[in-house]
Amino acid sequence: MLTSLRSACLSTRCYSTLVNPQSATTEALAYVSHSTDPWFNLAFEDWLFRTSSKPSHVLYLYRNSPSVIIGRNQNPWKEMDLKTLTMLGIPFVRRRSGGGTVFHDLGNTNYSVMMPQSVFNRRDNAQLVASALNQLRVPATVNERNDIVVDGYKVSGSAFKLTSSRAYHHGTMLLDSNIKTLSQALKNTNHSMITKGVASVRSPVKNIVEWQSSITHDTFVDAVIKRFEEHHKVDKKIVVSDIDESVLKEKDGDQIRKLRDELQEWSWHYGQTPEFTVTFSTSIEGADVNAEITSKQGKIIKMDVSGLSEELTGQFIDKKYGFVQASDIQTRSQKEKSVVEWLIECM
Repeated sequence: MLTSLRSACLSTRCYSTLVNPQSATTEALAYVSHSTDPWFNLAFEDWLFRTSSKPSHVLYLYRNSPSVIIGRNQNPWKEMDLKTLTMLGIPFVRRRSGGGTVFHDLGNTNYSVMMPQSVFNRRDNAQLVASALNQLRVPATVNERNDIVVDGYKVSGSAFKLTSSRAYHHGTMLLDSNIKTLSQALKNTNHSMITKGVASVRSPVKNIVEWQSSITHDTFVDAVIKRFEEHHKVDKKIVVSDIDESVLKEKDGDQIRKLRDELQEWSWHYGQTPEFTVTFSTSIEGADVNAEITSKQGKIIKMDVSGLSEELTGQFIDKKYGFVQASDIQTRSQKEKSVVEWLIECM
């Protein structure tokens, strides 16, 4: 695998084929992905977390092609502009951890630190990454929310996941991301939506290159690995496994592929959405029309629309929110058809 990559030990890193996190003899491992597929990278992270040995500390670094990543308990219709994303050809992915929505592109590098749950400390992990930036002459600090900031600007958002024995803390690092596209992707004007999901906390952001223009993905990756190695004070150099999608052809490839496919299933992608209620208003043929729609697990469970009969609105029940087609609904008049088309457009 990755035969074009270096295989010799360097002064600070060792390159190798995939080291199985379950059978590794060392308690500190690092993995660097050369894939930019968000579905693969998040699935590989999940596989690492599930299979790494209980006492091990694991570092995983990767970056994705343009995509929006939401927390497991978030509402995609609330957190982003889905129509703009579709127009731009940018997918969204629901990750396994909680936390808020973030934008990924090749100017953003992602880090994930896994460890025993008994020693998990979110601030310590953020501080490890911030100190790597300090070594690159970036005055990064960790604020009270455990976000990494520089001069008051957020450069890294993070989230975490805990189980009975393991934990991980992962986050973004805005090195040279497209801030304009980030703003477009995360803009949402649907203020009438009331959701039980976790809302993102918006903060002013900047790229690291605003402070150090020479920093790249590779220099950041090397700096974080170095700090990870220093933090664990290991006698031998940490083995760094460079991986890409070719691991899908290896022994554990089926497990990783299964996790990747699960992320794309409608039941997870949309069906994980917590219950929400949204209201819309318009005027059709001179009459005011007000609608209230409630959705749970991505499906419509209740709908009240002024001017439409319960029989007609009942046709929407149990259908996937945002995926209803005009052909799915039988109307009896032009006005009903106009109202249905409006409702579909609103969703």
